[in-house]
Amino acid sequence: MRKNIVAGNWKMNKTFQEAEDLLDTIIEMIDKSEDDTDTEVIVCPPSVFLELGVDKAYEGHFRVGAQNISNFESGAYTGETAASMLLDAGC
Repeated sequence: MRKNIVAGNWKMNKTFQEAEDLLDTIIEMIDKSEDDTDTEVIVCPPSVFLELGVDKAYEGHFRVGAQNISNFESGAYTGETAASMLLDAGC
């Protein structure tokens, strides 16, 4: 049987405090929901909030993904994020 996946992001919105509040709300909703082992929740915050998301994911039973990833492995690409960097950050 296939696993259900629910994934979402909030684009380029929210301050740090608003992002933290949203993640706390997501945690509460997951904790209050019935034990649904067939559904995986993935949250993809803006890159500046990835560390916060990873920290909260340990508490909240969800995974963290990125909204964007570079086509390049490394190099002088201003504003880009490499896959290896995201893996190292816990995504």
